Amino acid sequence: MKIGTDAVLLGAWTETGGVSRILDAGTGCGIIALMLAQRSQSQILAIDIDSASVEQSSRNFRISPWKERLEARQISIQELALHDRSCFGLIVSNPPYFSKSLKPGNQQRKLARHDDMLTPEELIISVDRLLLPAGRFNVVLPSTAEASFLSLARIHNLWLENKLTFIPIQGKRPNRILLSFSRSHSDSIKNEILTMRNADGTHTDEFVEFTKDYYLFDPEMIRERLNTNQNA
Repeated sequence: MKIGTDAVLLGAWTETGGVSRILDAGTGCGIIALMLAQRSQSQILAIDIDSASVEQSSRNFRISPWKERLEARQISIQELALHDRSCFGLIVSNPPYFSKSLKPGNQQRKLARHDDMLTPEELIISVDRLLLPAGRFNVVLPSTAEASFLSLARIHNLWLENKLTFIPIQGKRPNRILLSFSRSHSDSIKNEILTMRNADGTHTDEFVEFTKDYYLFDPEMIRERLNTNQNA
């Protein structure tokens, strides 16, 4: 599975302080788990139902500096929730979100992008069972899915704490939201907005700053390379 913007956003946005165990549900190549391992001391379980994804994430974990704290397992979050209860201080998920739409021909991409195998309700029920009382649940979704997902979360006593609205290009409508839930109901919700690209196609300073810890070169080199590509 390729590394997508959704995964990078969720990995960069998620706070890991004070968490001893993390679950990455639907890990794909393992990018989110690796990003969280980079800036925490947590034990991280990364799960996926696709065998090739688990094999790839396991390989990526083995060659990382954090291999002792990372584990990949082929299992669905629904099945995991049947055996484990209240054991994770943080659960993150970049879930499948296309429903009742044209399916891609590639079976692996179908599993990753469509909710046939994991509906929003199944995800929330599983999170409810696996999350510690003081835990947090972070998820990235299409903007259009926000209202229905919030309604489902409230039914299972998961309350919105933080929200990041993601705009792909300056002047365009948001297309993604990142939501952070806890079990504590609060009327004070932190709202942030992040724009990835300027109108001319170059990355914004805020996006470069947001993701700079995960590039192999410094922000100025990133900006120069992007500008070179735009002008080519």
